[in-house]
Amino acid sequence: MESTQKVVTQFDSHFSIDELQHQWEKLSLQTKPNVYLDWRWIKTWLTVFASKPLLLRCQLNDETIGLALFDQTSARVFKCQNIQQLWLHRCGNERADQIWIEQNDFLLSQAHRSLALNSMLQALDSSTDMWQEIYIGLSDEQTLQPWLEVFPHYRCDVSAMSYLADLQNIDDIDAYKTQLSKNTRAQINRSIKLLSQHGKINLELAGDLDSKKSYFADMASLHKRRWANTEFGSGFDNPLFTQFHQELIYNDLDNSFTHLYRLSLEQTTLGYVYLLLDSHGWNFYLSALELNNDNKIKVGMVVHIMLIEKAITAGQKYYNFLAGDAQYKQSLSNTLATSEQLLCFYRPTVLLRLREKLRQLKHVFTRSS
Repeated sequence: MESTQKVVTQFDSHFSIDELQHQWEKLSLQTKPNVYLDWRWIKTWLTVFASKPLLLRCQLNDETIGLALFDQTSARVFKCQNIQQLWLHRCGNERADQIWIEQNDFLLSQAHRSLALNSMLQALDSSTDMWQEIYIGLSDEQTLQPWLEVFPHYRCDVSAMSYLADLQNIDDIDAYKTQLSKNTRAQINRSIKLLSQHGKINLELAGDLDSKKSYFADMASLHKRRWANTEFGSGFDNPLFTQFHQELIYNDLDNSFTHLYRLSLEQTTLGYVYLLLDSHGWNFYLSALELNNDNKIKVGMVVHIMLIEKAITAGQKYYNFLAGDAQYKQSLSNTLATSEQLLCFYRPTVLLRLREKLRQLKHVFTRSS
């Protein structure tokens, strides 16, 4: 029985990257994690961003059954006291976290998931001198529920809906389209028809390093133009964001983790789409699309339909639009939306309880004014 076996869960601030890679990849063979817990994402995050990473490892009879990485930061409360923070697979600063991890969780053994999860949460709870705040997210409700049972004091900093196209038991793109609304099908068909009047629509995958570099540079330039005058701007204006994705894409020599596509009409570029791949499906990370003067042409819908068709042909289980409340994601999804949140769990000290009360009062005042 698991209860009679030796479980050791502890923190390690002096771990070897090579040894961690061996353990992470071995555990991943059992779990088949989502893209954000794939070693290639984690290693790139460690290389580009993480300044003081802390490893939490759970072992059952010397077998690793749970892994998680935290970046350690500090923050000042009321300009009078520093508090320690732990960020799960995040850094705690806006520029580094602009890569925006989703589906965030521990990497856990399928066979010993509950045992590892409970042991790791208890280790965090008992490390009283290590943190006053822990951040986890974006994560779904199923992932967050065990945390809520151990850490009852928390707040939600971000909440977003996530959309997905379920491709299981779908043989072709026409069968998928029947699951969409009549209006969505009409927009897709009209857009393809209007574009096709000007030539052939092409969707090309960057297959080698030179084409990846060319596509990436053009995508970044277009994305910066499109988002220049918005509230948050383009991630490509952030050198750390750019470096992260360059390393992720350029080191993926066999295109097994990233896909970078160019959509064109004859020789005219319409835009680019960047996907992340896991063992179950394709995940839409970002796009950079040229504006179209004809509002009847929905270029975004066209490119996603073409990609979904490719995913069906490749036998993928899903095409994940990831988090974001864009209307096209909702229109092209054939499943119920799910919620993902970024939660901050905090120690219920007098200082932090007072701060949360003041936050709540400010929120009420802001809503009523």
